[in-house]
Amino acid sequence: MEEKKAFLLYKNYIKQVDMLSDEAAGRLFKAILHYVNGASPVGFEGEAAAEMCFSFISDQIDRDMDEWQKKAKARSENGKKGGRPPKAGEDEKSETAEKSEKYKECREYIEEQVCLKGDFYDEADLPIVEEMCEAAADILSSEEPYIKIGGKMRPAETVKSRFMDFDCENATYVLDRLKKTAGRVGNTRGYLLTAMYNSTFEAGASGIMDYRADFPP
Repeated sequence: MEEKKAFLLYKNYIKQVDMLSDEAAGRLFKAILHYVNGASPVGFEGEAAAEMCFSFISDQIDRDMDEWQKKAKARSENGKKGGRPPKAGEDEKSETAEKSEKYKECREYIEEQVCLKGDFYDEADLPIVEEMCEAAADILSSEEPYIKIGGKMRPAETVKSRFMDFDCENATYVLDRLKKTAGRVGNTRGYLLTAMYNSTFEAGASGIMDYRADFPP
């Protein structure tokens, strides 16, 4: 086990130590240093007050040593197991950070897919395209086993595979569909997700399925 190289002297000892003569206080200090180093004790030569101070100070040193040894043993055992157990909340913070990083990666991927940073879209359409990117990144970074699309719970892998294929052509197609249904859709986010999901195989076809039945105004 590791060796302790320091010990604590508490501020509240000053009340008792101030009652000692300088000589007695010096003997007390030497006695404490001998004690923590395992050396032979120093006599107090009849200084009862100094001996009393040494008694309660050495008792506190022993208690501190016991507590330190318990912690040292725990650190040693945790080291053998690969490190200390995570503190309360650390797992949650780590998981949140991982999710945030995953979302960022998915967001960058989809923005590149839909050519968000180019001059591909009219300025008025950019907010909607950005919303598509946000929606797609949410889907791609989700860890849920099922995702609701078109009013139905669908396997996450199926949904994600569709959104991985979503590109600028699909985005343009969805923009067109949204303009045609403007003001007639109650759940805009739900309709958007459904349109994006279906656009990966319906873009270029005569039309997209009308999902207003699933999302009434």
